[in-house]
Amino acid sequence: MDLPLWLPGQKQQQQALSAKIAAELPAYQQALKLEASGEVRQQIWQVKLAEAQLEQAKLTWETAKKLQNDVESRVKAGDLASTERLLAGSNTLEAHSKMVNAASLLQQRLKIYQLITGENTLPKQVEETVITPSEDVQQHPQLQLQDQLIARLQAQMGLAQYDGAVNPSLSVGVRRERGDRAEDYTNSLGIGFSMALDDKAYRQPAIAQASAELADAQVTRQSLWRDLKTRQVAAHEELNSSRQQLDLITEQNKTTQQYYQLQKRAFDLGEINLIDLLRSQALANDNESRKRLLEVQIKQQISKLNQSHGIILSNN
Repeated sequence: MDLPLWLPGQKQQQQALSAKIAAELPAYQQALKLEASGEVRQQIWQVKLAEAQLEQAKLTWETAKKLQNDVESRVKAGDLASTERLLAGSNTLEAHSKMVNAASLLQQRLKIYQLITGENTLPKQVEETVITPSEDVQQHPQLQLQDQLIARLQAQMGLAQYDGAVNPSLSVGVRRERGDRAEDYTNSLGIGFSMALDDKAYRQPAIAQASAELADAQVTRQSLWRDLKTRQVAAHEELNSSRQQLDLITEQNKTTQQYYQLQKRAFDLGEINLIDLLRSQALANDNESRKRLLEVQIKQQISKLNQSHGIILSNN
């Protein structure tokens, strides 16, 4: 019977490696949850943007229909030429076409959301608040997973010194013999011990490979840290810029809406023609749509910022 023996420190290194491998699983699970959160966030806000576009398209269509009804009434009363009815009708058809396209886009986004998430409806609560746990990214799930990987490789490098080594071996054997039939059996126990005097040459390749893998992992960690910090800074700046743009476009929208109302009054009084009114209406609609979409995009950017900070979506 041969009994291989542990080399000095070999058992402890193997136990340390097992512990590092076990600790890597929770970090891997958190990293997967964060990746899934990013995909869900992206799909949710694609749907919300499509909803906002459809909402604005419906409002534009309703405005066009009201204007068409007003024009038709004035044509019947003889206040406007019959050609104005055709222009108003064309404007309504164009608005209706855009609304149909927006509705189709929303259905497309919903189907993709359902395909990826397996859910038929959006969560009741989709808006997020800005969560910045720390300027440091050390708690980010991706970085923690990389740290666990480095810890495992460090343990593997410690164990690599035994890879290819020849473990001492203890041999135990029992022998039973006798000289002739008249003699009693003689029982004997044999013990043998073998060990390698110098197996360093066999261990060096494994040590070198483990060292290279550890160095690569440490370089990857540095690159990951820089990438995470860059994404956080970019997300913060994008959010701040959008908020400033929203303030400006809100003021612009007030002015544009006032201009449209003045143009509409001038049209009612016969001071301008329908083409001029439609131009001012298109300007007002475009400005209102930009404002509404920017409001939704800011909420989307908040979720993107939280994603860059490693915030995992809850299951609710």
